[in-house]
Amino acid sequence: MQPPGEMQLQFKQVLPYFFRGKVVSGFGRGGKQLNCPTANLDDVTVSALPPQLTTGVFYGLARITNGDSPNYQAISLFNYSNYLKFNCFQRPYNMVMSIGWNPQFDGKQKTMEVHILHKFNGDFYGAQIEGLICGFVREMKSFKSLEDLITAIEADKQFTEKEMSSRNDKDELIKQYFDGTNSPAKL
Repeated sequence: MQPPGEMQLQFKQVLPYFFRGKVVSGFGRGGKQLNCPTANLDDVTVSALPPQLTTGVFYGLARITNGDSPNYQAISLFNYSNYLKFNCFQRPYNMVMSIGWNPQFDGKQKTMEVHILHKFNGDFYGAQIEGLICGFVREMKSFKSLEDLITAIEADKQFTEKEMSSRNDKDELIKQYFDGTNSPAKL
């Protein structure tokens, strides 16, 4: 296991990292068991990760979008009024996410699971998430109990809020990656 400082240096080569992916069904554990509802991203998004961005828990910014116009098939699992709340012009929220094989649950497939630090009314299966990974929180590992995992997740959320609130470049990151005419979100 690498020390956190070395992990930060490894990830500095690729961070910040912008991603866009479709929300797909996961295992349903995040909201029900862990007090951390997550949006699981499709395999195409996971496989596009740079090799330097291995596994771990990360923090950054994310927003729900479905492009410039609603695709009624893609948003059939959440209603149109929710789509209007999650439109592509929404300012991103802080997020914490995991990339890896979910060692607590003996996962066999690499996943990207995003937890946006905002309360949404409903789910957004079939929509897209645009996100920006800004930093590393911790390595993924298996915990002695589900309660220990929940405690770690809550600490991850607090760490994320603290890190993102102390960044003096947050507005610039939003402009560069989400709002600007040449931002990846507009391409």
